[in-house]
Amino acid sequence: MGAVLKKRLGPIFSGNGLGELRQTIILYFYALSTASANPRDVVKMASSSALALGELSSLFDKASRAIERWGYRLHRAILYISKKVGDREIFAFLKRLAEALNLNMDLRDFVRIEFEKMMSGLVDEFERRLERLKKLIDAYSAILTSSIFLSVSMLLVSSIFGMDVEQFLALTSLGIFSILSLMAFLLSRSLPPDPVLHGDERCPRKLKLLRKLNIIMIPLSISASIILAISSWGGGEAIKSMTLPLFSSGIPLLIIGRLGAKWVKSAEEVDRNLPSFVKSLGDAVEVSGSLKGACKLVSLNDYGPVNRLVKRLQKRLEMGFDQKLALKVLGAESLSSLTYSMGKILADSIHHGARASMTAKAIHDYVLKRLENRKKRVQVAGMLWGIAFPLQAAFAAISALISVLVKTLSAFIELIYSWFPLIAPIPEQLVNAFFLSAIYGMAAASSVAYYRVKGDSAFSLTSTLGLLLAISGAVYAMSAIASDKIFEMATGLSREISSIVGEL
Repeated sequence: MGAVLKKRLGPIFSGNGLGELRQTIILYFYALSTASANPRDVVKMASSSALALGELSSLFDKASRAIERWGYRLHRAILYISKKVGDREIFAFLKRLAEALNLNMDLRDFVRIEFEKMMSGLVDEFERRLERLKKLIDAYSAILTSSIFLSVSMLLVSSIFGMDVEQFLALTSLGIFSILSLMAFLLSRSLPPDPVLHGDERCPRKLKLLRKLNIIMIPLSISASIILAISSWGGGEAIKSMTLPLFSSGIPLLIIGRLGAKWVKSAEEVDRNLPSFVKSLGDAVEVSGSLKGACKLVSLNDYGPVNRLVKRLQKRLEMGFDQKLALKVLGAESLSSLTYSMGKILADSIHHGARASMTAKAIHDYVLKRLENRKKRVQVAGMLWGIAFPLQAAFAAISALISVLVKTLSAFIELIYSWFPLIAPIPEQLVNAFFLSAIYGMAAASSVAYYRVKGDSAFSLTSTLGLLLAISGAVYAMSAIASDKIFEMATGLSREISSIVGEL
C-alpha cells in the first residue's frame, strides 16, 4: 500500500515530467551521431545506454535484437518500439526517425535538424506558455479579490436570510474553494515542471529526511491545526481560536520549507556554472585524450561549487573508477537534476566514442536555454507571489475586523430578536470556522499555484503555504486587537439599547 501511494504521489512532489525525457533523447542521439553515421550502430549504442536513457534503452535493445536476429529493417524496428512508448512526443520523434530512415536520409542531418528544432521550441513554446500564464495570473488576481468580497458579503447577508446559516456559509466556502482550486489547476498546467533537485538514492541523509518530512508535514500540520481550532472554540477567546491553529500549521511548514530551500539554492548554484564547465570539459577531453587528463586541465579554472565535484571526480578516476560511474556520481553529488541528467548523457556519449567537444557544446547550448527559461518563470512566479501575499494578509485583516463587527452585531440582534425575528444572530464559532476555512483555502490554492508555476521543488509549496498561514495568523491577531476597540465602543451602545428595550 505504501509503495502504491508513493508511486502516485511521487510525480506530484517531484514534479518530473516526460517533456524533458524527449529532449534528452534528441540531445543524446545528436551526441551519438558524432560517433557514427551508421543508424544501426547508433541504435546499438542506444540499446546499451541505460545511464542516459533509463528504461527506454530496453526498447532500443529490442529493436537492435529484431534487426540482428530476425532480419527486421531498421525503420520497421523503430516503428515497432514507438508503439510501446506512452508519451506522444517521444512517439512522434521515433516515428519521424523511422520515416527518415525509410527514405535513406542521413542520420546526422536528421538529428541535427531535430536538435535545432528542439532548441528553437524551447524558447518559442515557452514564451507562448508564459503569455497564457500571465493572463491566467491576472484572472486569478481578480477571482482572489472577488472571493474576499464574496466571503464578507455572504457572512453579513446570511444573518438576514431565513435559511440555515450553517448550510449557507458551507456552500459559500465550498464554492470559493472550488473556483480557487480550478484556477490553481489551470495555473499548474500552464508550464512544464522544472525540478531542481534530483531523486537519486545518493542524496545526503539530511535531504532524504527533509523530503520525507515535507511529504507528511502538510497533512499532519493541517490536521493538528483543525483539532486545535475545534478544541479552542467556545473558550471565549476569538483571537486564540484563530491564531493558534494558523501558527501551529504555518510555522512548522515554514521551517521545513526554508531548510529545504537551502539545498535547492545549492543545486541552482551548480546549474549556473554547468554550461561553462561542460564546454571546457568537452574541449579538454579532446585535447588530452582522456577524462582523467581533462579533469587536471579543468581544475585550473574557477567554476564555483563545481570545483569540489571536479576534484572528487579526478580522485575517483585516479583510483581506477569507471568513467561512466564516476560521472554519474558527480551528477548525484551535485544534487541538481539538470546536472545529473547532463552528466549521464556526457558519460554514455564519451563511452561510445562520441566527439566530446561537440557533445559538450550541444549540452552547453541546451542548458543555457533551460536556465533562461528558469529565470523567466521565476520572474512570473514572483508576479503571482506579489498578488497572493498581500491579498492573503488583507483577507486575514478583514476577517478579524468582520469577526468583531459580527460579534457586536450579534449582541445587538439578541436584544431585538424577540421583536424582530427576521434577523438571526450568528454564533461566534461558526464565524471563526467560516473565516478559518476561507483562509486555509486561499493559502492552499495560492501555494499550489506558486509551486507549480515556479516548478523547482516541493519545498516551495511547503515554504509558501507555511508563510501564508503564519502571516495570516500574525495579521489576524494584530487586526483583532485593534478591532477590539470598536467592540468596546459598541458595548456602551448595546447597554443603552438594552436599557431602552427594558423600559419598553
